[in-house]
Amino acid sequence: MSLFTALERRVAADGARPLLTWYLVDPSGTSTAARVEFSAITLANWADKTVNLLADLGWDDDGVAVGAPVLAERPGHWVGAVWALATWQAGGRLLVAGVDALDDVDVAVLGPSATGPVAGADTIACSLHPLGLALPDRPDGVLDFHEVLSQPDLHSPAVADPDEVWLSVGDADVTGADLAASPDDGRVLVVPNGPQAALTVLRALASAIVGGGSVVVVDGTANEQYLADVARAEHAVSSSLDESR
Repeated sequence: MSLFTALERRVAADGARPLLTWYLVDPSGTSTAARVEFSAITLANWADKTVNLLADLGWDDDGVAVGAPVLAERPGHWVGAVWALATWQAGGRLLVAGVDALDDVDVAVLGPSATGPVAGADTIACSLHPLGLALPDRPDGVLDFHEVLSQPDLHSPAVADPDEVWLSVGDADVTGADLAASPDDGRVLVVPNGPQAALTVLRALASAIVGGGSVVVVDGTANEQYLADVARAEHAVSSSLDESR
């Protein structure tokens, strides 16, 4: 079953059950600064609104190239998962790279430290606030991702080909079929680390969508006791997909 067929079925049949639970770790590494839970309905709705934002910007044909420094900077943040799903649903390709490595992208998605637009691309900056609030200061020439909330909830069926490359992280080019190749019906704790941390998170999310499971992502540096406590509280097991730990 394809990723988006599975997501549509889950939204219709079991949409209120948690799909993604996001933890932000306090700088001490020992306590929780924020926790946000997304049901399949909520996560799919954020993706739909983001697809509609891309269409408003003129990227309503498949093939849009989205550069995501925000995922290179914060691979564990829930905003990255939203942008990945929306890009793929729109039939596009997501490049996880720093601002200086964005060659020939149509849209650039940055974190709150953005200082200006990326040349040749529609540039969107994300506050990374746990609740998706607006940027305190928006640079000139940059769209605030918070504005996605004004987009309609209209759902556009996915046009992505699972055999095409959906994601590029470093030297890895990953197809949609690769991402969804390991269905998982469990509740999985994911701790993104290393150069392919974004791939770890997105592969776990895709596995959960296709398999009917869910993921708990810990965003930030945490000690082992904290991770054990989160796993226990969430009834989650550590991901076997995280090859960097």
